[in-house]
Amino acid sequence: MLPSSALLDAQGFGADRETSLKMIQTLLESKQIRQRLADLGLTEAEIVSRLGQLSDEQIHRVAMQMDSLHPGGDVLGTVVVLLVIAILVVVLLQISGHKVIITK
Repeated sequence: MLPSSALLDAQGFGADRETSLKMIQTLLESKQIRQRLADLGLTEAEIVSRLGQLSDEQIHRVAMQMDSLHPGGDVLGTVVVLLVIAILVVVLLQISGHKVIITK
């Protein structure tokens, strides 16, 4: 049997706790995130307290999930979807024989 700290170090969670905490704290400094947490009734002291209660593995998971988030949405994905929709509309209009005429 290995102690939990040895297991976490072997998985890479123990060494990355400080790095993961810095990532989380950097994201929490965002105005939008801070405002949303305040709207939910959380103070900075409560957030720090709750972060302190998390295990190394939980801190690492939160940091990885936050790293995969795109604040404000994925702009490139949105642009691609809009282009695909525009192309489909043009193709459908060509196939159906309709024409769009813009007049002043």
